[in-house]
Amino acid sequence: MKQTVKRFLEEPAQDLQTVCISQASVKRPSDVQPDSISTPCQSHVSVSAPASVLDTEDSSSPDLQRQKARIDSSDNKSATCITYFGKVTVSLDREIVSDGCCSNEKEASESSYKVLWQHLSINALNEGQTYKSAILDYFNKHGFQNPAEEFVQNDNNTTICKLRLSGPFIFRDTVGCTRKKQAEQLAAKVALKHLSKILNRGPISETEKNFIGVLKESLETHALSAPVYDTDRKEVPGGTSQGPSNLCPTTSEAPVKQPSVLSTLSHLPSCQSHVSVCVPASVLDPQDSSSSDLQRKKARIDSSEIDMLLSVWNLGPPHVKVENIEYDENFKCTVEINLENFTFTNKQGYDNKKEAIRKTYMLFGCAMGIFEPSIDEKTSSAQVKQHFSQKSLALPQEDVEGSAKAFCCSLKNITYRFTYEGQGPSEGEAKLLALKKALGSLSLLFVSTSLTPANSPEKVQDQLSCMLKVADQKAPVISLDGSLVKTSIQLNFTDHTVKCTCKSSKKAARNHLSLRILGLLGVKTDSDSPSLRNRLSEWLIQQKLPQPVFEDTEEALGAKATFSAQFTCCSSGWEDNWETSKKKLVEELKQRFQFLND
Repeated sequence: MKQTVKRFLEEPAQDLQTVCISQASVKRPSDVQPDSISTPCQSHVSVSAPASVLDTEDSSSPDLQRQKARIDSSDNKSATCITYFGKVTVSLDREIVSDGCCSNEKEASESSYKVLWQHLSINALNEGQTYKSAILDYFNKHGFQNPAEEFVQNDNNTTICKLRLSGPFIFRDTVGCTRKKQAEQLAAKVALKHLSKILNRGPISETEKNFIGVLKESLETHALSAPVYDTDRKEVPGGTSQGPSNLCPTTSEAPVKQPSVLSTLSHLPSCQSHVSVCVPASVLDPQDSSSSDLQRKKARIDSSEIDMLLSVWNLGPPHVKVENIEYDENFKCTVEINLENFTFTNKQGYDNKKEAIRKTYMLFGCAMGIFEPSIDEKTSSAQVKQHFSQKSLALPQEDVEGSAKAFCCSLKNITYRFTYEGQGPSEGEAKLLALKKALGSLSLLFVSTSLTPANSPEKVQDQLSCMLKVADQKAPVISLDGSLVKTSIQLNFTDHTVKCTCKSSKKAARNHLSLRILGLLGVKTDSDSPSLRNRLSEWLIQQKLPQPVFEDTEEALGAKATFSAQFTCCSSGWEDNWETSKKKLVEELKQRFQFLND
């Protein structure tokens, strides 16, 4: 009678040599890619062995006694596997500010909730849903305390909204693992996925394994209390795949590194009973565990680079402080449409064939985006044909039907590839924007009018796919192309002094100091302007910052200014990776700091 046996991680590796491993191959845990985390928990290897192999030794053998203690010898055909699901409680006290100044409190509120929505990296909005309603629904669903709103009125009749996040935030892992500690790692990764931007962290490295350490350090940076972990213990049937692949990942490719086990392969008889064995992960991948720590340290060089730059310029406490370093992600999506043997039909009737052809090319060229509606209609057909020739495409075939004063024209056998790109703070928004562009453009070709897109990427994709299907065209090809990154730093200058000498007059010296302070703050000005001091004063008033104190120096025609200001400096543009973005930020800081020199 066949029986199924489950052995667990606590079993010493040398005890496995009594088991026949037949036609089994093993994959490293890093090759198994569950949605939540690549875990080093025990890997499940399905092997077969004759029942006699388990009973040939003396029953008094300690090794055999330990082995039999883990064998379910009852009539049940499967054992149970203990699975742990981790959760972590994070106590937050963070502030989210609206993106820019708004004309009223409603706009400011929606703007701040949009920033929070981007930071939390949650799903795309449903049709007709606002960012505020999406966040409140999300918070209520997960039992989070709703953000507290605070509105700040500026002197220029604009409003800023601040959201205060406070209280416990609980994050749960739904993948599960057979080890408690690894279940906590899974929960920490879920928390980092949603809190990285709120805690001003960069993207988590793909090779990162110590998520607990990363989360702890991120909270400590903002003087927040350590997270609290807990696990839920559940039993799932052993020997069967009841859950995600990282519970007991079936493996292949990398051989088991246990010669004593593998040496029995060629000597054992054909297998008759099925045995389910869990091989310790250390057998599969005995790499140095310190590698993840090295990767984690490598991902945090941003702070040290900036600290070194500040040291070179002798900028530090108490007069200069780094408040925080943030990054923003901008995801990219591409939608590709391939038309084959498409027919563009203009059903409007015209007085003669020549006019029908000319008008149809005009409509077709505008819908294709080849030219603007303001062009000379007489050149429309020539421009369309030139456009197709430049792309080495077959020219559209003209087909005119009808009689006097009712001539209609169609352009047939059109083969063309369209590409539409979208960028947004989440994959959902990037996809939605690209699909909206495609629908808005192609609807002019297919239905001769601009269609109103839905508010979710899934529904817009349905609109586009149905429109193409009706015309016997292929469905759109959608690809997510990663993300772009922009890095920023917030600096706080307090009672910092800059000096200026050797100018034509004391007024000129103070004007020059104003120019340098404005340059440090990133305010674009004309260096020849005679009123730079007034420009600086106006800017500081708008930002609700104190006015600088100007004083004469002992040197002839010299002056100095003491100022306090908090400002943000960003990398010059969006970059393909975080490392490049940080380098661009350092370059921008170097240019700003040049204004500190006389």
